[in-house]
Amino acid sequence: MTLPRRYSAFWMRQRNLLQAAGLLLVALFCASASHADNIANCTYDVRSLEYAQCASAALADELAELRNRLDQSYRQALEKVPDRAIADADGKIRRITSELKQHLIQAQAAWQTYVNESCAYEGGVWGGASLTITIATTRCLIRETKSRLQYFEHMSTGT
Repeated sequence: MTLPRRYSAFWMRQRNLLQAAGLLLVALFCASASHADNIANCTYDVRSLEYAQCASAALADELAELRNRLDQSYRQALEKVPDRAIADADGKIRRITSELKQHLIQAQAAWQTYVNESCAYEGGVWGGASLTITIATTRCLIRETKSRLQYFEHMSTGT
């Protein structure tokens, strides 16, 4: 059984309204204090596709900058791994600096996997248009990257 044409048109309008509402919510959600400066340059109507595209680009720029800072902080953290030695059960002294570095490398890889999966989920929960998902996912990546930057800034070196 097929629905009359007027019903399918009705549902199409409903879907379009829901997508527009989703874009509006994401745009408002994105306009938090941390992203306000980047998004302030988006002068389009907040309900428009153009605004969503502008906001998405602004957030992508911010994420790229944060990722560069994170890469730099990570490299510095690897350089700061303390030179440590421990005594084995046999009483032999062995250096563990390379093991500590390997732990940090593995921790960073695990964090990256966690963030990618977690933010993909968060973006998917928002649903709606692909830009809505992209904006929500990017906001999550920005939030998590800022948190990881703070971790590296306050990371203990055992000194």
